[in-house]
Amino acid sequence: FTRLTRTKSNISSDLPHMLPDPDAFSAYASSLGLSSNDTLVVYDTVGMFSAPRVWWMFRYFGHDDVFVLNGGLPAWERASKELERTEKLDTAAVTPGSFVAKERKDMVIAI
Repeated sequence: FTRLTRTKSNISSDLPHMLPDPDAFSAYASSLGLSSNDTLVVYDTVGMFSAPRVWWMFRYFGHDDVFVLNGGLPAWERASKELERTEKLDTAAVTPGSFVAKERKDMVIAI
């Protein structure tokens, strides 16, 4: 899911990691099978790196039911929690969701 921060940033800006526009965010989240009424848990495979950014992006786009897995995947594995592994998400096989982004512009400032 880190691809969300890398590939779905605002490409009209010359600055890295800018927020995408709401329509692009909605389309990408929906293509992953996510809907506005889903509970999301985001995590990193290296502990804590980009999951907080993804959490913040979902919050910015109006989704409050999103959480960061404390310690990421390494902590989950150390606790011997159940995992389901796949090689790579085949987005063609995913039933599209219906995520609708609702910008919270008060969460950012312009400089």
